[in-house]
Amino acid sequence: EDLDRVVSETAVTRIHGDAKGPNMFFNDTSDGPLPSRVRLIDAQWTGKGNPLTDVANLITAGLPTSLLPAFDTYVAHYETMLLKHLPQQHHAQYLSQIKPTWDAAWLDYIRVVTLGLWTRMSRAKLLANRNNVGSSMMGRSEPHMEFVVKRADSILKKLGY
Repeated sequence: EDLDRVVSETAVTRIHGDAKGPNMFFNDTSDGPLPSRVRLIDAQWTGKGNPLTDVANLITAGLPTSLLPAFDTYVAHYETMLLKHLPQQHHAQYLSQIKPTWDAAWLDYIRVVTLGLWTRMSRAKLLANRNNVGSSMMGRSEPHMEFVVKRADSILKKLGY
């Protein structure tokens, strides 16, 4: 109930719902270090939500196993880049209203993965794919699953559950 409340209160924008590399196309027509345009496909999960839910998906599902210990470093780098490119007038809103919802957004994303996707996987499929690293949390390796469970447990303990 608490997670549903936080998610509904912070659902401030349209989210993709399945933000990951294979669903993004970059058009590099600029002379700068960043692509000038990003296009998203496969939008059947699009809806109103917390913008950090897409960030949670992109970083959690996108990191190879060897980089999972540096998860928080990648989140911090995302935030640094966001604030660098976000117009100054939006910094206060991000820092006061959106950033504090990071743990809830991450837990909401993981709730979908664990209760929606992983429950449909048989033990045989889990064992057969234990070392695979697919492009989404549906096909992640055993270390990714372990990371998700430990991180969720840590956040829930920090929140008093």
